Amino acid sequence: MSASDTPGRLPDFIIVGAMKAGTTSLSAWLRAHPQVFVPQEKELHFFDTLWSRGVDWYRSLFAGAPEGALLGEATPNYMVIEHWVERMASVVPDARLIAVLRHPVDRAWSHYVHSVTRGDEVRPFAEAVGDERAGDPSDWRSKGMLARGRYLEQLQVLTRFYDRARIHVGFFDDLKAEPTSFFASVCRFLGVDDGVTPSVVGEKFDPFDTDPAIVKRSRDPGAAGRPPLTRRLKRGAAKVLTPAGRRRTGASTDTVMSPEVRSELVEYFRPYNEELATWLARDLSSWNR
Repeated sequence: MSASDTPGRLPDFIIVGAMKAGTTSLSAWLRAHPQVFVPQEKELHFFDTLWSRGVDWYRSLFAGAPEGALLGEATPNYMVIEHWVERMASVVPDARLIAVLRHPVDRAWSHYVHSVTRGDEVRPFAEAVGDERAGDPSDWRSKGMLARGRYLEQLQVLTRFYDRARIHVGFFDDLKAEPTSFFASVCRFLGVDDGVTPSVVGEKFDPFDTDPAIVKRSRDPGAAGRPPLTRRLKRGAAKVLTPAGRRRTGASTDTVMSPEVRSELVEYFRPYNEELATWLARDLSSWNR
């Protein structure tokens, strides 16, 4: 099938990050807006892991959109690697981008808990972030708990390929405390009716228990034959709780972040937060505690 014969349009907007900053909830809220179409599967991963499937495949994911609806998707991975942003700009250069930022220490902890739940992490939190800090800080590891919280680096990459006016930066604290006004600000940015507030706005949506379609399709071509994600999560959790499943003898995961580790990470992020605050012209002093 040629590109001209492929049904569907390309997205008008993309929620590009950050991971563990409320993007699942925001995408669900936008999906409920009558002027917006977001596929049932939240994270499409086209520009990172599924690039080889081609633009026609990506376009086909929006084939069910109503005429005149604004199209969008949400994959928080997209803004962490410059090459993925470059791909995105080559396909949807006029898209509007939404980034939601969260206190970087809280985001790192939530990332850790997420990884433990999936069975991907077996180290104590201090060891996990310590290993990352001991590595090359310029090495962008897509799963880095700390790297993903250095937001200014990522936003500056976005502005190399997109005009600053096409990038909306929101904050998790606002999404959580004032969901209606937060949602209205996103709607104004996208150019849809900001007076519409779907009943789901304010509800929390978790990627582990959202739409069945999220666990229906493989994340990469090599994933065929894997058990469903929900089953893999259960197996992963069992692995974490079973000593034999730990990669390091005596290692164990944490259920709370120690005050000492939090204090160290607040200081680690302080210079990055100060630069971000200047760039955004926003007071981020609350992140320094």
